[in-house]
Amino acid sequence: MLQVADTRFAIKCGNSSFTRWLAEIYPDFLSPGEPQLWLNLSLDNFSQTRSSGQLLSIEASGNHDKRIELRLNVACQNLADFFWSALHLCLRCAIAAKQPPDLLLHSAGIIRGGTAYLFSGASGSGKSTVCELFTNESSCTILHDDIVAISQKEGGFHAWSTPPKEEVPVRLNIGAPLQAVFFLKQDQNNYVTKLSGREAARLLALNFIPPMVVKEGSLGIAPTESLGILFALAERIPCYELHFRRESHFWECIPQFVEKESVAS
Repeated sequence: MLQVADTRFAIKCGNSSFTRWLAEIYPDFLSPGEPQLWLNLSLDNFSQTRSSGQLLSIEASGNHDKRIELRLNVACQNLADFFWSALHLCLRCAIAAKQPPDLLLHSAGIIRGGTAYLFSGASGSGKSTVCELFTNESSCTILHDDIVAISQKEGGFHAWSTPPKEEVPVRLNIGAPLQAVFFLKQDQNNYVTKLSGREAARLLALNFIPPMVVKEGSLGIAPTESLGILFALAERIPCYELHFRRESHFWECIPQFVEKESVAS
């Protein structure tokens, strides 16, 4: 069984290469217990230049008599890329099945001082750069450089690591209370501006990775309940636009600004 954020799911797969890869690359995400969703995965037709697979059924835990067939073909450069794509698809299906669902965001995530900070933006905005700047900082733990999970709790929201691609060295299964979200803008100066709730919701929606469901033999998006949680995130967690230079000193403007905003509110 795997656990990402508060989502627990099991993947049944008879392909020994996939199960061995999963155990070797992501041992920290393997967890005992009862899953919320079972996914039966059948993989075939592998090659180094093109890999394809067939996701045969998705079954809710405790409802094993319901079988939904789905064909999935993905072209990848190598086998590891295809395995990761299959795992990511399984995660998006599992996220949708959990009630209430967790969220996936295109964001880099860092834990510092016991709390989590997210850094979002379009490709090339600096998510990976932020992680590179703090990889060797003893006071920081990298959650992910591109995809972070969010769960809603009574006290607020938690940010969690997700299984990274194989070339990313950090692969811990960890989380922390979410303190703030920053939307990145590379600039010549380091400064922060507070975003309105409406603008924060718009930007979060642009970086939202929708959960997936299987309907009538095909994949579909089921964002309705997840979007409600996303908008609650925009209301309860402060969101900022962060202008930064490519140097770790940009962090100096973050805690002072966040603390100032907290006192003012």
